Amino acid sequence: MLDSSARHFSLPLFRQVTHLDIYCGIGSGSENMDWRTLNGLKHLTHFSVSLDPDEPSYEDVIRSIPASVRIMILYLVDFDPKDQGIQAIADGQIDDRAVICLVTRAPLDKYNKLAHILAKTSWQGLRDGWRYPLTLTQSIWAEAELAVVRRRLHMAQARGDELSG
Repeated sequence: MLDSSARHFSLPLFRQVTHLDIYCGIGSGSENMDWRTLNGLKHLTHFSVSLDPDEPSYEDVIRSIPASVRIMILYLVDFDPKDQGIQAIADGQIDDRAVICLVTRAPLDKYNKLAHILAKTSWQGLRDGWRYPLTLTQSIWAEAELAVVRRRLHMAQARGDELSG
């Protein structure tokens, strides 16, 4: 939708957007996107993005998210579960609104150490949710909101254990 001359979110069509899903495939040029302009989207409450896995710019995107955003989903495909940056995002250390959604057909057991992530076996169900949101019994947004609540409770319990121990 965004051509190479308009890789920003300052366009008038974005001003009233509340939910925004962005898919940047391999070779899409997402490194040229001006993510800082996301901060101007004051009505944005739900944001998801899939970037080219060779571009380590998720932290740039996270830093650009406006305060109005309640849930942020970062789609990743077959990532290294030992990656410190990804672990920090999954643990809520970078921004506790961010949830990782792993999209893979690989066995999930290698990702077991990462708590509070979502896992999908294909893009098809996600695409159907984007195309036909009213036909879903549970949206990816609801799943992400639940993951954030669970992680916040886990973090609060961990802080409580530290204080009492």
